[in-house]
Amino acid sequence: MVIQKDESYESSKAMVGLVVNALDALIPNRYTANLVNQLVYTPYRGSGNYFFQFVIAEIAHLEDLKKISTKTKDAEQFQRPEMAHFWKKHYITPEHTPMNLLSYWQYGRAKSKKFENAMSPSFNSFNKIQKPSDQECRETAKKLASICMDGLKSEPFSSKKKTGDYIIFQKYNEENYYLCLGKHKDDDVILKWVKSGYKTFPFLEK
Repeated sequence: MVIQKDESYESSKAMVGLVVNALDALIPNRYTANLVNQLVYTPYRGSGNYFFQFVIAEIAHLEDLKKISTKTKDAEQFQRPEMAHFWKKHYITPEHTPMNLLSYWQYGRAKSKKFENAMSPSFNSFNKIQKPSDQECRETAKKLASICMDGLKSEPFSSKKKTGDYIIFQKYNEENYYLCLGKHKDDDVILKWVKSGYKTFPFLEK
């Protein structure tokens, strides 16, 4: 009797192979199993790319700052005292677009009228129409959406200002050791993942 392996298992196995090969090409022996698991199993609903490719691109930038460009913020250390020896580097996926739009337009900040000022001319023109047709409604909606999305293309926002989630790494002997991924305001979970990663690199804990 031949037992056929589950198709999802084979798919996961293949993905692990892709991730490991990509990491080995960049940072051999400087990444944890936790990072591999996160790169393989983090849910991603986009198309055209695998989730891990967005993270790998930022790692490539960290490993060769002069050649590989990035549109995310520069790497920085955590401010929380017990995390001050960890570094974080943003990575972005298409799912981070709403977060970056809100950041660009300063939406929700009481004193900022950036969003209001950009949208007002189109709104005011539309409000002057006594009985707008369906076509006029569609055109106005399309124009407002275009103004909103144009925020992501404008300078200096499009130049190393975008925010997303974190790649967590630690420096040792002038090399980066990549421990896990983390999210904003999720320090306790990051600490848990890092502690697990120290089983691979115990010298980092010292």
